[in-house]
Amino acid sequence: MTKWVTPVAAGTAAPSPSPSPSDQAQALQFAAEWFNAGTEAADAQAMRRFYADSVRYYERGTLPWSAVAADKAAYLRRWPLRSYQLDQVQLLSAADGSTADDELQVAMHFHWRVERDGRWRRGLAVTVLALRQVDGQWRVVAERGG
Repeated sequence: MTKWVTPVAAGTAAPSPSPSPSDQAQALQFAAEWFNAGTEAADAQAMRRFYADSVRYYERGTLPWSAVAADKAAYLRRWPLRSYQLDQVQLLSAADGSTADDELQVAMHFHWRVERDGRWRRGLAVTVLALRQVDGQWRVVAERGG
């Protein structure tokens, strides 16, 4: 079951300027849609609508969408059987590492299982997305592990 969580740590500051509750709710919904689309994606291009043209991507720096798509396509080929269960979507505060005033950071906590040729792996993971409004639409502008 998905739990929607907002920051609860005492003394943590909201991003400045503070995003409206409506913006926060929209960002959380967008992140959940991103997760669900990713679990069902048969190819990387199915995720294009969620991403900005360039993305700060893990430790690889800022990459164009084409490079992000190539990395995701390689993952889909490496692990053709995948299962994910979203446990928590959490809006992070500025103290959690937000990099720009116009971005919201959302942590996706999930269980995963991947398989290929009878070999499988499973675990718990966190993916952190930085989201920004681009032409009136939420877009992923950064993706990293949590």
